[in-house]
Amino acid sequence: MEPTTMMADLTLSDELQDVDLGDKRRNERYVRIAGRLAAQPD
Repeated sequence: MEPTTMMADLTLSDELQDVDLGDKRRNERYVRIAGRLAAQPD
């Protein structure tokens, strides 16, 4: 994983810590995907 992706994941983890999609794995996947999108918005 690239450093920019890791930083985006950490920042979004803080912002999205209260998300509840009904399953811990879904929550983690959501944060991971949002981090990737934030790191490469184009």
